[in-house]
Amino acid sequence: MKNAIIRIFMIVAVMALALSARCDAQATASGNSLAGNWLGTLNAGGTELRLALHIIATKDGSLTATIDSLDQGVNDIPVTSVTLKDTKLSLVIDAVHGTYDGTVNKDASAIDGTWTQGQPLALTFKRVREELAVVPAPKPAPSSDIDGTWVGILDPGPEKLHVAFKIVDTADGLTATFHCTDQVRCG
Repeated sequence: MKNAIIRIFMIVAVMALALSARCDAQATASGNSLAGNWLGTLNAGGTELRLALHIIATKDGSLTATIDSLDQGVNDIPVTSVTLKDTKLSLVIDAVHGTYDGTVNKDASAIDGTWTQGQPLALTFKRVREELAVVPAPKPAPSSDIDGTWVGILDPGPEKLHVAFKIVDTADGLTATFHCTDQVRCG
């Protein structure tokens, strides 16, 4: 009888350990573990561009995100689609005709992947502490009809260039940033 109790205890202990390991693996790849701010540097033809990725976990468990191109002064580029499957993160950013496919590491402190916007480029995002990621935002003002990201195509000759203007009405007046989304060709 004593041996049977020990066997049952051992089976329950092994099952508990297996379940615990499975829960830890799921927590690593959960959307909530990715919520926060991430920084990465994209090396595009000798030009380094720092990117800030802001991931938000919604109440229903889905993920939303925006990207800032810090060196180009373009903030809040909307991420059209955020998909997390196991440890694989995929982003689609229609406003700049870009995608990102990466793998989240075990402790959710880095995402190693590839940014594609014309040509594939290696990009690793690293989690940053909240206080380091805060960028002073302009004082809010009532939204105007012109607020938003405006995208188009500039046709200067043999090649067409995709461009984006981000216009925001602030308490200090309108601000606008220009972004050439064909980074390789616009350098």
